Amino acid sequence: MQCRLQLRQRSHCCFPDLAKCTCRTLGLTELGLLSVNLGITLLLSLGIGDSILAFQRFAQSTGIPLRLVYGLVSVTVLILPCYLMGLTMSLASETCQRQLGQSKGRVVDLLFAVNTVGAVIGTLVSSFWLMPYFGQMAALFMAASCNGLAALILLFVVCRRCKTSTSLPTGEEKEGLWTLLSNMCRGGISLEEGMGVFLGFLSLSYEMLLFRIVPLAHEPLPYTFAVVLCVFLLFWSIGVFLATKLREQIPQQLLIAAALISAMPMFNAYERLFLRKPELGMETGVPLLIGAVIIYSLPCLSFGLLFGQLIGRHVKNWGRDVGRYYALNTFGAFLGILVMTLLGFELDSDYATWLISTGFVLAVIFFLYKERRALFARRPALVATSGTAFALALAVILAIRGLEQPRRTRYSEVWSGRDGVVELDLGTNLWLDGLWHSGLATNNSHIGKNNWIQAVIPALCYSGAEIKEALVIGLATGITAGTLAKLDSIESIDGYEINHTLLHLLKAYPDGTLNVLTNPKVNVIWHDARSGLELNPKKYDLITQAPLHLKQAGSSLLLSKEYLELLAARLTKDGIACVYANGNEAQGLLVRKTAASVFPYYESFLNGYVLLLSHSPIRISEERFAQKLAQDSPLWIEARAAGAGFYMQHFDSPKLDWESSPYVITDDHPLVEYPDVVNRLISSQKAGN
Repeated sequence: MQCRLQLRQRSHCCFPDLAKCTCRTLGLTELGLLSVNLGITLLLSLGIGDSILAFQRFAQSTGIPLRLVYGLVSVTVLILPCYLMGLTMSLASETCQRQLGQSKGRVVDLLFAVNTVGAVIGTLVSSFWLMPYFGQMAALFMAASCNGLAALILLFVVCRRCKTSTSLPTGEEKEGLWTLLSNMCRGGISLEEGMGVFLGFLSLSYEMLLFRIVPLAHEPLPYTFAVVLCVFLLFWSIGVFLATKLREQIPQQLLIAAALISAMPMFNAYERLFLRKPELGMETGVPLLIGAVIIYSLPCLSFGLLFGQLIGRHVKNWGRDVGRYYALNTFGAFLGILVMTLLGFELDSDYATWLISTGFVLAVIFFLYKERRALFARRPALVATSGTAFALALAVILAIRGLEQPRRTRYSEVWSGRDGVVELDLGTNLWLDGLWHSGLATNNSHIGKNNWIQAVIPALCYSGAEIKEALVIGLATGITAGTLAKLDSIESIDGYEINHTLLHLLKAYPDGTLNVLTNPKVNVIWHDARSGLELNPKKYDLITQAPLHLKQAGSSLLLSKEYLELLAARLTKDGIACVYANGNEAQGLLVRKTAASVFPYYESFLNGYVLLLSHSPIRISEERFAQKLAQDSPLWIEARAAGAGFYMQHFDSPKLDWESSPYVITDDHPLVEYPDVVNRLISSQKAGN
């Protein structure tokens, strides 16, 4: 103890201002965030792909799962900035009490409310302006600049007005996170801190669930996720602000949250039945999305209200107590995200929602037992144990039912998994995460459809001797890979598919998926294609991508210039790649310009829907098509019925515009995912010219 006091005295002697002025410490923390965020921005701009690739290859060779590698890399990159961000609220609270002389507990609630409103503004600015118009590096630089601005305001404006440090309760030792967690395991934390863990776990589990269920009705677009996050945070901040305005009724608020959450599956089912229409455009979709997310976020009012009232009961020494409560609440949030994404997503979303609702019932029991209200006046342990046992039994039943695959309704079959939701409606139409993909094959109904054409047209246009090795990126219903497998010359087909949930569909409907799972020529690789192509140097005669919607979040990962350069490196000399472009006219031009910046030879079919890219000239003529269709390979027999003229009719000649876009898709600037923005930018550029 004496050594500890000596060290503390030395630190105060070396840094006297920091010991007396937490405002200055907060300003220096913001300067630290400025430096760290600028460092991360610089690091990401240096092109460290080769180093990351070498690390991935090492992990793969030693049997380390790549997901674990991604998690460790994320922790390494984020741990320091997140640590500094975690300091800011406790330092801000300490500054308000120590230097600004605040004494009312409601100021703490106001701090959290204003802080979260700032997060809403940041999400809006980043998602709707910075990312679409300027890209990721610009968004990171803007965030770092805001840290610098905050530091300037704190160091040169606020600190000058700070009062002398006020006396605070003494004799309380500072505790690290590990000590807090140890105390939690031994029951050595307060009621409010225990409820903070509960609340963090349940509220973030619910937020993760919203990221899953809202896109099922409103499509998985970048704007969809941004709106969900913004409204969630906004309602939470309103709840925190109201915490000091409303009478404390914590058990009632917990039950209200449970009731609201338990009703969300019914609302989601209504949306998916009546609002999920392929013909709905963005103009119709955005107002419906905002209105729906407001309903989904109603429980967040209770989350914020509970957070504000619990922390208001807890804080005396604002810096220390806010830090303790915030640490435990954030630890619970971390567990909620982890459990929901790794385990909860394996459940049907309806049952996962009801599990979260059951968790709030458990929180009520915990709160009442610790408070020893009238309900537990005589035999508190017996009543609490009985209620807990009932809630846990209900949770087990819900978990078991939620694991049943598929969930059958009158309208569809639904498979849920960690990688996404697969739904098959009565018309055998496949929906992936809320977006229509294609139909299953029934009585050759797939012939002539887009996923069949994705196999036939590049095979027809291949200018080399024979196609022996092929690659299909995005297996989905298996029709593209199954169709290619009918070509006699093909020896093997690799098929990359990231959505493991599709395995249930492939097993349940072998005929509708052309038996692709058991086809000896097809090697299904359950891995994301981009990492797979980077780690495997194998070259292919033909590479074709099953279409994603260009407006879908993440589509640019398989369309950026960096990705197409990787694709080009995996083609043989005469190899041909088939890439889709199924968006609006501006998106199509953007994809074509990106492709033309990488490949020297390119052609298109179906008015730019199918793009053919190669290192060698692509020779297209009706005579060449007729020669191939005359062969006896099962693929050509199947394609022969339409005749060579059918394919020539879909050939885009004269060529479409490939060069006039002033932009290309890059990993830093995923412009193609924002159809309205790319249309506006390219239209204004053309008008200016």
